[in-house]
Amino acid sequence: MPGDPEHRPSTPGGGAPVCPRHPDRPSYIRCQRCERPACPACQQPAAVGVQCVDCVRAARRAMPARRTSLGGRELGWGDMPVTYGLIGLCVALWLVQLALPQLTQWGAFVPGLADAEPWRFVSSAFLHDPSGPTHLLFNMVALWSVGGYLERLLGPARYLALYLVSGLGGSVGSLLLATPPDVAARSWGDWYSGSVGASGAVFGLFLALLVVDHARGRSTTPMLVLIGINAVIGFVYPNIEWEAHLGGALTGAVLAWGMARAARTRTPALAWWVVAGTVVVLVALALARYAMVGDPLAGLVP
Repeated sequence: MPGDPEHRPSTPGGGAPVCPRHPDRPSYIRCQRCERPACPACQQPAAVGVQCVDCVRAARRAMPARRTSLGGRELGWGDMPVTYGLIGLCVALWLVQLALPQLTQWGAFVPGLADAEPWRFVSSAFLHDPSGPTHLLFNMVALWSVGGYLERLLGPARYLALYLVSGLGGSVGSLLLATPPDVAARSWGDWYSGSVGASGAVFGLFLALLVVDHARGRSTTPMLVLIGINAVIGFVYPNIEWEAHLGGALTGAVLAWGMARAARTRTPALAWWVVAGTVVVLVALALARYAMVGDPLAGLVP
């Protein structure tokens, strides 16, 4: 096409050859692939001679995507960018919670409010107890130790989906097992109690790692011990939302099964179908729960 730098004559008027990308720069070195002149700014070292930047870019686009051992796509952003990003986001939001206490109230998962404010199903997985750093520290250490390993196995995209949907599953678990108010018995249950923390998503990672290691034929004993210890802590210590742990764990196990199955059958799309199907099931369970409970305060006299 006229005017396209790639098709400019290399020796206008019979003079010195010029770089197609920089016509003001004479160049006597040619690309080994397209044989066009390439100035120093456009030269890329190759196994033999040099190549121009256009040929190098074309070769990179033609290369097959790099895959992890479980079929996830590597993005080339470092070793575990999603894990570091999630940790950084949780820490940053915790600092904001200290300065703006209303953020905790706005983002905590409250079963009785989440039907009208559905963002709470996910936002609660990024917030932590602002009264001290212990809650945040425990979850972030677990996320770093388990999440980094899973991210390298699954790839950043699948790993992020695993974390987010497990967090959603944790909130749905809290909803399904929450006790609605009983106006007649003057009991308020925990329908309007708020909860925050990444532990639902982290338990999803725990079970996902258990499923993945089993699928790869690796010993699952260390992970079983870790899950057992954390499960006991959730039941023994007060104010720990074990219902979110259970919901997140079951969700993570289902997602990991789908991702491992997709890798074994060499059908990458299966992993995403399982993710989408799991989200649909979780939403359906939440809607069914709200329909079953109805308005628990309808019997109150204003």
